[in-house]
Amino acid sequence: MTSITTAEMTTGSVVSTDGTRIGILRLGRGPAVVLLHGSNEWARSHTQLALARADTFTVYLPDRRGRGMSGPHRPDHSIRTEVETYRRSLPGPARNGSSGSASAH
Repeated sequence: MTSITTAEMTTGSVVSTDGTRIGILRLGRGPAVVLLHGSNEWARSHTQLALARADTFTVYLPDRRGRGMSGPHRPDHSIRTEVETYRRSLPGPARNGSSGSASAH
């Protein structure tokens, strides 16, 4: 038997300390979890994973700079810059996860 979660996904944004608008998809309820996509993806790349976790967590799917709903990427931005932006900008304590080769720890 397969279970399908139908959580409502909302879109929003936060402004980073450097003024860049970061687009975010949000769904679910519970403690915050940030799913950060890899370099050749965007927030919607992890929709199925977010839906699978939405019954337990509030899942945030941010678009990294230069992708999807977010502002431009600059040469001085790195994966560490992205992670710090989400730690400062999203509500509540968050556990960070990543895909691809970059680590968000």
